[in-house]
Amino acid sequence: MSTTVRSAYITIGQPLGCKLKEQKCKVLTSTANISPLPFLTSQHAGSLSTVLTTYCGGIDKGEALNGVRILGAPVGNKSFVEQYQNKTLQKLTSAVSTLHHLISDPQIATSLFKFSLQHYTSHLLLTDILHNKSTTSTTSIHNSDFTNTINTITQSFIS
Repeated sequence: MSTTVRSAYITIGQPLGCKLKEQKCKVLTSTANISPLPFLTSQHAGSLSTVLTTYCGGIDKGEALNGVRILGAPVGNKSFVEQYQNKTLQKLTSAVSTLHHLISDPQIATSLFKFSLQHYTSHLLLTDILHNKSTTSTTSIHNSDFTNTINTITQSFIS
C-alpha cells in the first residue's frame, strides 16, 4: 500500500470504521497457479512481500494464485470462476428445494424466489459471459453451462 493510500486509509477510513481483515485480504499475483515472486526484481519482490506480510497475514495466506472474489464476483482463471459458480448454484438449488418444502403459498414462494434467491447468481452472469465469450455471438442470447443450470433451476421452481 503506497504511503499516500495508507495515509488516506488511516486518516479517513479508520475513523469511519473501515478495517482491513487479514483473512479477507488477498493479492491476486497470478492466475496460472505459479507465484511470480521468484521472477521479480528484488525491489519488486520485497515490496510485494511487505504488502502480503503487513496486510494479508503473510505470503502463504495473502497471495492468490488462481483467483479472488471482488464484491462477490470471482476474478481469476476459468477453473476458479467455474468452481465458484458451481458452489453458488449448489446453494441456490438447496435454497429452492427448501423453499418448495417450507412455503405452500405460491405467491409468497414466487416473491421470495424473485427478490431473494435469484440474486444468488445475477452478479455472476458478467463473469460467465467474459469466460465464455468465444462461444457467445453478439447476435444471440448468451448460453453456457452456468446459464443452462440457472434455467433448469428456474424451470423446476415454476413447475
